[in-house]
Amino acid sequence: MHIRTLRLFGIAALFLVVCTCVVQADDLFPPSWRFGPGTTFAIWEFNTPDLNPAPDRGFNPNGMPATEIFPGHDWLPYYGGRVGVWPLSGLVVTAIPNYPPPNRFKEILVQVTWSSPSQYAEPDVDEILFHVPGQLVSRIAVPPNQGVQWWHDVYRIIIIPNPPRESIRVQGAIWIDELVIDTICVPEPSSILVLAVGATGLIGLVRRRRK
Repeated sequence: MHIRTLRLFGIAALFLVVCTCVVQADDLFPPSWRFGPGTTFAIWEFNTPDLNPAPDRGFNPNGMPATEIFPGHDWLPYYGGRVGVWPLSGLVVTAIPNYPPPNRFKEILVQVTWSSPSQYAEPDVDEILFHVPGQLVSRIAVPPNQGVQWWHDVYRIIIIPNPPRESIRVQGAIWIDELVIDTICVPEPSSILVLAVGATGLIGLVRRRRK
C-alpha cells in the first residue's frame, strides 16, 4: 500500500476515534459560566463498576465530591451502544465542596443521560440536604443506538441563600450512562462590585507590565 494512502488511512482512523469520543461525551448543555468565579464542575461517565467513583473530569478548588451508587442490577460494561452503564435504584453525589457563604444564591445544573426498560420510568433529581427538587428545563431524545432509546435531561436547582456544600440525588428505575453537575455561587451585589474593582486593577496591572 502506498505511504500516502497509509497516512490518509491513519488520519481517517484518528478522526473516527475522536468523533467516537465526542459522541460518547454527553455534556450537551454546558453553562456559559463554567470555569468562572464561584463555579464548580464534575462529570461522571461510569466506565468502571466502582460504587464510589470519582469524577472523570472536573474543576473544584474546594475539594473532591463524593459519590455513592445504589444499583438496581450489576454494572454493564456495554449497553445500547454505550460504554459503562449503571442500572440504578439510586445515585447520590454527596457533599460537593463549595464556596462558603454569604452569597445570594446557588444555581445547580444537572445533566443526565439515561434510558429505561419501562416507558413509565424517568429520573427524579433533587438536592437532599436542603430538600430542593430539580426543575426539568430540557429533555431531548438522543438518537437510538442498537434499538435502545436514550434521553438527555437538564435539571435546574436554586438554593437560597448559598450553602457551603450540597448533595444531589438521582433516582428512579433508570439506566444511567453519564452525569454532569455544574454549580455557581452568586455573590451579593457588594461582592460583585469588589470582584469588578479587583478585575479592573488586574487589567491595569497587566497593561502597565506590557508597556
